[in-house]
Amino acid sequence: MKKLPKWLRIVCLILVISILPIATLFWVNADTCFFEGDVKVYYQELLNAGFPEDYARSLTELHLLHPNWSFTPLLITKGNSLYTWDYIIRKETEKPTTNLVSGLSAYRAYRHEENTQLYDSGYYQPSTDTVMYFMDARNFLNEADIFQFYDLSLGSRPTIEAVEAVLDGSFMENKKLQNGKTYAEYLIEIGEEIGINAVYLAAKLLQEQGSAGTSPVISGKCGDKLWEFYSEQKQYTDGNNPSSINPPTEGETEEELKALNGLYNPFNINATGLGVFTIYK
Repeated sequence: MKKLPKWLRIVCLILVISILPIATLFWVNADTCFFEGDVKVYYQELLNAGFPEDYARSLTELHLLHPNWSFTPLLITKGNSLYTWDYIIRKETEKPTTNLVSGLSAYRAYRHEENTQLYDSGYYQPSTDTVMYFMDARNFLNEADIFQFYDLSLGSRPTIEAVEAVLDGSFMENKKLQNGKTYAEYLIEIGEEIGINAVYLAAKLLQEQGSAGTSPVISGKCGDKLWEFYSEQKQYTDGNNPSSINPPTEGETEEELKALNGLYNPFNINATGLGVFTIYK
């Protein structure tokens, strides 16, 4: 690796010093760091809790930036000795559709080296290296990505303002449901009922349905759309990014398909398959 110019090394040093108090942290080399004072005590507490050294280092640095954040290890292998790293990776890669990566060219490097089959509405099987990277928590112990490990249990009850902030600008903003409640109000109620943070439910719902919320699976009229695809044997959906429909040529009836009207799947649970006909159905 090419050595950084001297001026850039000085700038990097200044940035580190400005972020972390120099009395609490100093680097010996690229792989080792030592803490002092109260920070060293905190670092040792993480080790005692069960975090490996490389986890504890990164989490201690996050603690310096956010002292009110707390970290608890989830010791998977100790809970079940079967769940080793090799076992988990094997299970995550043995079926090509267990994990999928976008078919956009920007994600080409993440694709499986040999399997070129397209799945769902345009996704590929990822390579084993890709799965291993995203399964390794150490790659995400930073201020932004750390929240994928957030405890989704209720903890403290989220405010209505927090849930509304997630839904701001989407089809769910201030919209009332048939029960007279807004999405935010109802998500808080559901979250308390099932013991999951409503902010997560809102974020997941937004992730699955997008800000426009135009998917047939939340329209209540999915059966009509399926009958349209089937009866007209449409091969591609409308829009700027048409998706393959792949409707069957026989075996469906108008009555059976339209009987699916009134069903909703806002979180796209089990909505997978080759082509959107199978996904929607």
